[in-house]
Amino acid sequence: MHAIEKIAKNKGATPAQVAIKWVLSVGDHVIPIPGATTADRVRENMAAGLLEFTKDELHELNRFAETAEVKGERYGGGQIKLLWG
Repeated sequence: MHAIEKIAKNKGATPAQVAIKWVLSVGDHVIPIPGATTADRVRENMAAGLLEFTKDELHELNRFAETAEVKGERYGGGQIKLLWG
């Protein structure tokens, strides 16, 4: 279990909520843009703003973000063609 899942479980939150709140904590120059396909997901995303991290949790999330290995492509083949022609 990685940091996001562990912190989410301890707080009774979803990993998505922890990730959204972490992005909010980075600073005013960064804004999360979560997707949602249902009204329930919109409410879940909005509730992320209510989470509070301890200094230790924030340190753990920052360390995870610095060392996390990104896997997979950012865009699918069709999106790449739209973006880059």
